[in-house]
Amino acid sequence: MRWNRVGVVIIFVLSVGGVFVRGPSAFAASLPVPSPVVFVANHGQYAEPVKCVLRGSRGTVFFTPTEVVFSFVREDPETNLPMATPARDGAGIGNDQPLVSRLVFRYRFEGANEHPDIVGDKELPGKINILGGPRKNRTTGIPAYEEIVYRNLYDGMDLRFRFDHALQLSVLLHEDANPGSIRLAYTGIDELDLDASGNLIVSTPFGDFHEPPPTFSRVTANGTVPVKVGFRFADTNTISFSMETHNLGMGVKQ
Repeated sequence: MRWNRVGVVIIFVLSVGGVFVRGPSAFAASLPVPSPVVFVANHGQYAEPVKCVLRGSRGTVFFTPTEVVFSFVREDPETNLPMATPARDGAGIGNDQPLVSRLVFRYRFEGANEHPDIVGDKELPGKINILGGPRKNRTTGIPAYEEIVYRNLYDGMDLRFRFDHALQLSVLLHEDANPGSIRLAYTGIDELDLDASGNLIVSTPFGDFHEPPPTFSRVTANGTVPVKVGFRFADTNTISFSMETHNLGMGVKQ
C-alpha cells in the first residue's frame, strides 16, 4: 500500500500531574497516513529532561535520561480514583464533561549512567511543526522516528525502544556486559508479577499491562548473536534480568 503525504493537525492536552508539561499547543504533522505511533524528539514542546515522547490515542510515554514515564487517561464517570478530574481532551471544562481518570507510573533506570546518549533511529518522512500558542514558542521541523536508542545506558549496553502494538525493548550487549546490571524500579503501580510464560505483569488501577521479556543480543568477534535472558525480581517493585531465568521456575516472584 502506498502512503500519501498529508497535513494532520493534532491537539495535545499536556497535563501529566506535574510531569514535563509546557501547555496546550497545536501540532501540524506532515507524515504518511495511516499515521503510525511514532517517537517524537523534544525540541522545546516539553520541559526538560524529556528527550523524546511516544503518543497514542489514550496515553503518552516520556523518555528521559533516567526514567520512562507512562501517562494514561480514560473516561470513567463512576470512578473513585483520587486523580479523577473533569476534563475533555482538546476542550474546556464544563459541567457536562465526563470524569477523566489519569494514571501515571514510571520505571527508573537504577544504577545506570545518568547522561546516556539518546538518539532517534529510522527517521520517518515528514516533520512535525508546533503552530499553536505564542509565536515565540512555535517550532518547526521536529523529526519523528520508528525507534530510539539509549547508548551506553548501562556500561556496555545499548537499550532500544520501538512500538509494535506495544512498547518493546531490545538490548545490545557489548563485550562482557552483564544484563543483570539493568534494574528497572517501578513506582505508581500496584504490584509486579510474572505469568507462566515469563511475561511481566504490571498491575495498576487501570488493569494489568503485560510485557514480554526484552530481546537480548551480544556483539562477538563473529558478529551479533542472540542471548537467552529472562526477567528476575531484584525486589518487590524492581525488575532485573538473568541469563538463567529462561528456566521459568527461577523467574517466579518470591
